[in-house]
Amino acid sequence: MIRSLLRESLRIGRTRTIPGHGRSARRRFRPAALNLEGRQLLSAFTLDGSGNLWEYAHARWQIIDTGVTSFAVGNPGTAFAGDLLDLHSNGVLSANSGSGFVAWDSGVTSFAFGNPGTAFAGDLLVLQANGVLLANAGSGWAAWDSDVASFAFGNPGTAFASDLLVLQANGVLLANAGSGWAAWDSSVTSFAFGNPGTAFAGDLLVLQSNGVLLANAGSGWATADCGVTSFAFGKGIWSNGVFALKGDGELQESVGNGFCDIDTCVTSFAVGHSGTSWVNSVFALRSDGELQESVGHGFCDIDTCVNSFALGNNGTPWSGDLFALRNDGELQESAGSGFCDSATCVTSFALGNLGSAWAGSLFALRSDGELMDSVGNGFCDLDTGVKSFLVGRGGYLDVLECGGNLWQYSGVCARSLLDQSVQSIWLGDAGFIVNALEWCGNVRQFAT
Repeated sequence: MIRSLLRESLRIGRTRTIPGHGRSARRRFRPAALNLEGRQLLSAFTLDGSGNLWEYAHARWQIIDTGVTSFAVGNPGTAFAGDLLDLHSNGVLSANSGSGFVAWDSGVTSFAFGNPGTAFAGDLLVLQANGVLLANAGSGWAAWDSDVASFAFGNPGTAFASDLLVLQANGVLLANAGSGWAAWDSSVTSFAFGNPGTAFAGDLLVLQSNGVLLANAGSGWATADCGVTSFAFGKGIWSNGVFALKGDGELQESVGNGFCDIDTCVTSFAVGHSGTSWVNSVFALRSDGELQESVGHGFCDIDTCVNSFALGNNGTPWSGDLFALRNDGELQESAGSGFCDSATCVTSFALGNLGSAWAGSLFALRSDGELMDSVGNGFCDLDTGVKSFLVGRGGYLDVLECGGNLWQYSGVCARSLLDQSVQSIWLGDAGFIVNALEWCGNVRQFAT
């Protein structure tokens, strides 16, 4: 039974085809033509990796907004028909009905319109940085849930087309097809629907906290893999595949016929962002410090002695950038043509979360306790005497000073004292809570 379900979920027997290889294999430019009610001309829109939203009208392309991370057009026949919505990296959700953009909400991390032909066709859903999931059918906002880590509508044309899935911070995965919520799973750390047009288009993958990766194509759950710490669907030339990193360091890929090892001794991996020069890249950091890249022909070293790396977020000053922190404290940056030092004597770094005031920030902590912030034009000191820092999901920056003071920053010049006599901090509750261990042994929790 398990074998038959797994065969159904992973489409055993299919193979992946790679349309092109190498860094020169760029994403094809295929703007979608969208007929907006209230506009006299047929318009097409596309979003580039730098966050520029382009419109094709009057026989020419022009930028109509900047700093954008995603966009969508309201469904025909609904209250949002003719509305173009875009989300900025700083969390501002704007709408344009043909006469210019107007801000509709702030502190937003993601949004989506329901699938046409379903119970959610007329709904606009918005996830705020504080975990509140809002819904609007044209007559105002209503809170549908709180402490939400992520949400997604099922892919059209699949068994999940009518479903809205919500992952709560406590690990409960909820589903709603229009008649109320039902708990589908618990102890879930992440979930994702497969890429449309691939062998996984109809699949839902769920990673549980015990490392079990489950697959469901609409006929029940099957175990796809075990001992998994993270997974991701590919992009670019990798769009037909799904990657899974196991606790023993094996990085695996499946294109529908089961998982195969593509690298070993891996501590973390990442898939390149769409719209950037890295779209066809998969990165893997090995335990020996080798940072590797593959564009379809196997992995090659692009840096050594690395202890962590990260890709810049689209729609921010760091779109298209790859950062690598070396063991000697050099924080390096590459836009595709080799690494250059951005800072030295760095012990840790982090990028700000999208949807917050820190979306465009790159943070770097130096060995002398200087916490620095850069938004693309060089680093500036944010605090001194810092022991550690964390970037919370709720939009705050939490800074622990060597003296034990725990500060929470909501902006460069705005901070509040959360606690004193703190020896360490860590995130919990899917990043919405910062835990503070005091010297006396007490653990206090704060929203972040």
